[in-house]
Amino acid sequence: MASTVDTYGTFSANTLELDSVIKFTGSTDDSKSISIQLAGNPTANGNVVYTLPVITSGATLATTDDVAGLPSSANNQVLVSNSGTYASVNVSGDLTNAAGAFTIGNDKVTTAKILNANVTTAKIADNAVTTAKINADAVTGAKIADNSIDSEHYVDASIDTAHVADAQITLAKLEAVSDGQILVGNGSNRPTAVAVSGDITLSNTGAVAIASGVIVNSDINSSAAIAGSKVAPDFGAQNIATTGNITTAGDLQVAANKTLRFGADQNGVWRIAIAAGGGSLLIQKKESGAYVTKSSIAA
Repeated sequence: MASTVDTYGTFSANTLELDSVIKFTGSTDDSKSISIQLAGNPTANGNVVYTLPVITSGATLATTDDVAGLPSSANNQVLVSNSGTYASVNVSGDLTNAAGAFTIGNDKVTTAKILNANVTTAKIADNAVTTAKINADAVTGAKIADNSIDSEHYVDASIDTAHVADAQITLAKLEAVSDGQILVGNGSNRPTAVAVSGDITLSNTGAVAIASGVIVNSDINSSAAIAGSKVAPDFGAQNIATTGNITTAGDLQVAANKTLRFGADQNGVWRIAIAAGGGSLLIQKKESGAYVTKSSIAA
């Protein structure tokens, strides 16, 4: 709806409707001109001041045809002053114009145009912040929710010993080991499950036993000093040889039909024998391959 505005002196209005009339009334000096400023600071903002022709009191300006010297404008063009000369131009750059409605163009707002601390979380679209937008080492522990990181977020082989607290790896976390096996470092210095073998056996209760028939002479230390009580009295058919003396606090018994020889069975060796049938005690010497009685003691 058109309206008429009467004014005298200074007039200001935020909005005038289409086809509105500004009517100047009252006493006027015909030698003075009348100016209309659109808005803002003409020098700082590029807005223009239109100076109307000298008019008399009561004159009415209804259209731009009444403003002398202003160029015609195409649809959505604006008048821009250039050193006092007005020109109709299309709006370009960061803005577009549609019937006076100015719109900021796509991709026109750069970082330099945004005032510091004015982009709030409400201005950021959900799921819009990508990894590339996050600075390296910028996500602190305080920014990670408790119990929110699981195994799929760990890089393979990324957890080292320094990141595992002492005594925190339980047996349940170890790889399964077969019954009775033990962990042994292999040639690659890695723990490997192996079965116990060799001179001992191991049960799954931890009981270790020396295997049967595995102790040989080299297994016994030369200073072992094995007590006689550890030796069974019957040596069977095995010969007993020593480079030392045989000392006994009891009787030295020789079985029937056996001899007590003083040295290897060869010429020149002496022996004590019992005559066949339990007869005389014989002292014999081996000569030319046969034992010859040198003395005898009657039974």
